[in-house]
Amino acid sequence: MPTTRTHRAAKAVTLAPAARLACLLCLAASAALLAGCNIIGPIAVLASGPPKTQAQYTLDPTKVTVIVIDDRASRTPQRSLRDIVGRSAEEELLRRKLVNDMVKSNLALGVMARERFGSPLTIAELGQALKAETVIYATVDEFALSPDGQTYSPFTRLRVRVVDATTGNRLFPPPGTTDWAKLDVDIPAQATEKPGGGEQNAALQDLARVTGLALAQMFYTHENREAPKRLRERQ
Repeated sequence: MPTTRTHRAAKAVTLAPAARLACLLCLAASAALLAGCNIIGPIAVLASGPPKTQAQYTLDPTKVTVIVIDDRASRTPQRSLRDIVGRSAEEELLRRKLVNDMVKSNLALGVMARERFGSPLTIAELGQALKAETVIYATVDEFALSPDGQTYSPFTRLRVRVVDATTGNRLFPPPGTTDWAKLDVDIPAQATEKPGGGEQNAALQDLARVTGLALAQMFYTHENREAPKRLRERQ
């Protein structure tokens, strides 16, 4: 991993209950491509295509892979949100044919739940317990709809590793570099108030889906307009 900070292109989006989400994401992606450009900007985008974000690591498609979403500090309000993050990333990797076989990520939650009765498993041991050869391990540092309890500006903070479950070797980030690849997902501040009740639950689920997509996008080159959010790596 480079030591310089890399910022991803901003994509404004209104995170809303699922019934409105698809429409809002499309509108936000289109607006973000044109926002802040002079007259040359939009023409350049049309002529050369939108900027792309390069894959940070290429998965071996022949290896059975599992995504593990860990949250030992209980940053996610509900365990089901971790399941949504893992499942969203898993479905995206399979849809893109980046791996041939995957162990369902929710099975990892069951294995980790049993850890409280014994010593915590290493990442490689988790993979072995799940009959996986490659483990995409993400630990949740922050997951919330508001940074201050009032402003409606959803965000997540993850640290990510890829480990060879057979040897225990870290594949990504490469040995000798940083210990973790750090992933931030930020939704710009919304004009609406922070949702409550059933709408809050729907907003949390939407944030989990966007986070899962962001996690999967670390492993393939994609156009920035495919990511309707502000996605930034941290060093």
